[in-house]
Amino acid sequence: RMIACEKAPRRATALVGRLQLISAMRPAGKGSARRGGVGGEAADGGAATALPAPAMWPGAKLRFRAGGVGVEVRVDDFLKCDPRKPPFCDVEVLLVDPSCSGSGLPEHRLADAAAGRAGVGVQRLRRLAAFQRLVLAHALRFPKARTVVYSTCSTHQAENEDVVSAVLAENPRPPFDVAEALPWWKNAAPDKASKKLPAWASMCIRCDPAEHRCRGFFLCRLDRRAGTFALAGAEGVAPLRRKKRRRPAKRKLAGDDAAAPGGAAASAQTPAKRGKKGGGLRIALGPRPGGASAAAGRPAAPSAVAAAPVAGGSDAPKAAAPKAAA
Repeated sequence: RMIACEKAPRRATALVGRLQLISAMRPAGKGSARRGGVGGEAADGGAATALPAPAMWPGAKLRFRAGGVGVEVRVDDFLKCDPRKPPFCDVEVLLVDPSCSGSGLPEHRLADAAAGRAGVGVQRLRRLAAFQRLVLAHALRFPKARTVVYSTCSTHQAENEDVVSAVLAENPRPPFDVAEALPWWKNAAPDKASKKLPAWASMCIRCDPAEHRCRGFFLCRLDRRAGTFALAGAEGVAPLRRKKRRRPAKRKLAGDDAAAPGGAAASAQTPAKRGKKGGGLRIALGPRPGGASAAAGRPAAPSAVAAAPVAGGSDAPKAAAPKAAA
């Protein structure tokens, strides 16, 4: 099973088309069409043609089979995928291909030359490298990941070896080491003007257009060290940041000594100062119509009672229809 995340809908549509094209170029086993495979051999023995890639939109998920592998393409942000939750908690291999300058692609170099640009600016390289470090560091937090492959279509050291070095130098250090990608691959000699490369750089793949006569790209394989597999939610897996709930502001209520018009005591419309919250009944007392008792200086007899059960001491009690006092 393979899960692919692409934030931009247009790129997700292109990714679906490429995956279908790759599966159509590979020979499929018997019965692949019955299993819903996209690729394989046609009825006349020729190569099958990939289906047109459907249009994608934010939040969309597309599932299909390619070369006998179940594929799920998500239009989603990879940085928002929680490594502690399924299906990501069971991922064993990750291929990280973040946005880059594309300096290794001939179409980019031709476009820069036509526009009179010298290449990628320093500020843009810094922004891209910062984003690439975030994506690679997030991939190394998946608890069951055995291998993480980091690749770009760039020939700049700032997007390649420097990104891997910065992530491996984080504290705490990720439990991964650079492993040899292809034993028979020979990298081009490093440019004398570039910074000194780390010792593990020879185990990576650095394709140079002038040396290898093809597109330029970089690939680094990182394998987990033995005995460092983490469980979901264990140390090394970044916890989710949850927003704190704001408590509602307390309303200021008038005290019991507030006098009502005409010298009467505080009515039910001016609730008394509340104490500690709790369950039970709340009773509001009002003066007897006429105010005779109040004028005589005696406490007014209750003429109306409004009682409502309070669950957990929430809002003020609901008003009830007045009834004659006993």
